[in-house]
Amino acid sequence: MWLKNSEARIIIFLQNTRSNLHGTTHIVHKLNMDYRYVSRTLTQMLMKKWLTNRTYDRQLYWNLTITAPLNMALKKLGDDKLEKD
Repeated sequence: MWLKNSEARIIIFLQNTRSNLHGTTHIVHKLNMDYRYVSRTLTQMLMKKWLTNRTYDRQLYWNLTITAPLNMALKKLGDDKLEKD
């Protein structure tokens, strides 16, 4: 399985944040990435069944599933790039 750097960053971010309300805009601002690219990447990760989405107050939020490749993401980025929210 092949894992992109942006997918690894999103997986690590979603794993390490304290809040369970991870909207696309929040992910974009915290990771300093382009909104359209993040939206497309999140959709691809949803199709791979690494993420689930839910709607609350007409906003879309993202959560990791147990099938998300967390170990691969850790290896891809290394321990020095881990950031907590």
